[in-house]
Amino acid sequence: MKSLQKKLTYISPNLISFDANNPRGEKEHQIITDPEFHKLVASIKVYGVLEPLIVKKHPEENGKFMLIDGERRLRAAIKVSVSEKSTVPVLIAKDDADGRILAYQVHILRKNWGKAAETKSIKTIISDLKQKYSTLTEKEITKRLKSITAHTDTQIADLQKLIKYDNTVIEKVLSDQIDMSHLIQNEASFISPLKRKYPALFVKYGEDNLRKVLIEKVEDGFIVGTRYLMDIFRDVFADDTNKKEIETLLDGFLSEKNKALKDVYASWEKLNPKGKKRKPVSSKKKKEKKQKSVKVLGNNFKAIKLTPKQESTLENIRKRYEGIGKKLTGEENEYIAEGLYCLEHNCVKAAVTMIWAAGISKIIDYISNNISDFNSVSSVMGRLRSEPYRFINNYKCNIASGDDLRDGKDWQLLYYLLYKKIISKTELNKLKTAYNTRCDCAHPTDINLSISEVITIHENIFKLIFTNSKLS
Repeated sequence: MKSLQKKLTYISPNLISFDANNPRGEKEHQIITDPEFHKLVASIKVYGVLEPLIVKKHPEENGKFMLIDGERRLRAAIKVSVSEKSTVPVLIAKDDADGRILAYQVHILRKNWGKAAETKSIKTIISDLKQKYSTLTEKEITKRLKSITAHTDTQIADLQKLIKYDNTVIEKVLSDQIDMSHLIQNEASFISPLKRKYPALFVKYGEDNLRKVLIEKVEDGFIVGTRYLMDIFRDVFADDTNKKEIETLLDGFLSEKNKALKDVYASWEKLNPKGKKRKPVSSKKKKEKKQKSVKVLGNNFKAIKLTPKQESTLENIRKRYEGIGKKLTGEENEYIAEGLYCLEHNCVKAAVTMIWAAGISKIIDYISNNISDFNSVSSVMGRLRSEPYRFINNYKCNIASGDDLRDGKDWQLLYYLLYKKIISKTELNKLKTAYNTRCDCAHPTDINLSISEVITIHENIFKLIFTNSKLS
């Protein structure tokens, strides 16, 4: 960027003040208690800071600087500084906007940001751009976002939905209290159709307040998984026969704190709208579909273009899964077979979705053997104030059977495994990454995945779930 110094500068880390708006959205205690931070400290002790920090001149203190990006590196550098002569490499940005854009590029290239962290960063960039260029139109901002992020139109549209939420909500997404997909689907599957079909209600509650109400409903468990909004509740908005009655139902849902989305749907069903509900699949079609599904792990699959290393890795993955096939349930085998089939045919989104479903099926099968323990542990986790459990709310503690776990709250299953020491925190993070990718693949987002990324997810699920002796 032209506004950055072309030559690297080295300054004392003690001359740099921390920025309250950490691009990752992390708090100090989250950083210093993370095992990965201790690895960074150990690395800096030996090699120093390898990647430059991004700073700007301090607005009030001459000769000092404000950090724009690199909080983890700066904290680690301060921790290992042995004298006042210790220095760190920096690039000095002209202003916040240029600095944050460069910081965004650094993190995206390193692929160490999730969707929520990226959203918070983009939101800050837009705020900086509006301050820097007060006459920017929304169309110009969209154009700049495409230039900065290199995202597709669909990805930009998703980002523009997400940045409408305040930082408190984004923080909750970052700390796993709210699934990112809820933010997208609240906009796409409720607010947008409400504005289009029931403008009077949209005006009555206001766009920002609608977001607040819906997020509160999500947190309190009155809006279930996003698939329900997308696949089931859409029938309500599609019904043009009973609009007056539906408007009353929606008004009650939005005004009554404890009113659940399922209650609205149940009331709507009683109206018996003709021709508006999705037709159930006939038994004949179900039978045909069942006959076409992949039943066993075989080798009759069409090859895709892979590097020799990828080809060897993929073959090993298939052999490993086939090696444990007899120990798995029919459901697990079927999901794995479809996941491998999709991967070998370059259907990467489906490959991720199927292999994740296989892993969760395995976990549910394990938990089903001791439901009372799961309920007891979930109750304990809900009261914990230590990391990472204190960031989670709405633990389900009244599970009656394994079927009750098939509601999309996979994060609770993962934290249960962590609490029981079936997986480590590092392994949890790997599975959470796989889960976030699965959510992006299963929902209408325009995620782009490489074969290598999908292979890694298949390998991690095999290693951490299917060959985990503690899950047997």
